[in-house]
Amino acid sequence: MVTDVELIASGFAKALPTVKAIPASTTTLVVGYMNEAVTLAQGISSSLTQTAAQPLVGKIVNDVNAAIQAAALLPLPPPIQQMFAAVGILLPILEVGVGLPVTVSAPKTGETPAQARAYLAAFKG
Repeated sequence: MVTDVELIASGFAKALPTVKAIPASTTTLVVGYMNEAVTLAQGISSSLTQTAAQPLVGKIVNDVNAAIQAAALLPLPPPIQQMFAAVGILLPILEVGVGLPVTVSAPKTGETPAQARAYLAAFKG
């Protein structure tokens, strides 16, 4: 789970500088959400029960969704749209992993979670 959240945060960190239309305030907001998500993910250990991990994962999903919403209002080039799709594939996996109901639908891209992880890991913006 930590790896998935770190991949998501890394994707955002690489994507933001490539979009000239993103105001500095939006970048700051999104980076804040991603930093919080990574910190929360690092606090989840295998010793936590599903019930104890649920609020942390719920907050991570909320942070990632808030970051997507903040950036989605801007004209985004296709590589960044694909990065958002990869993120969308991983979010439901995080939720299901701790027994939460899925709050977001994974995009119908045909990508597997492994492909989404590989795309985020290789993403250069």
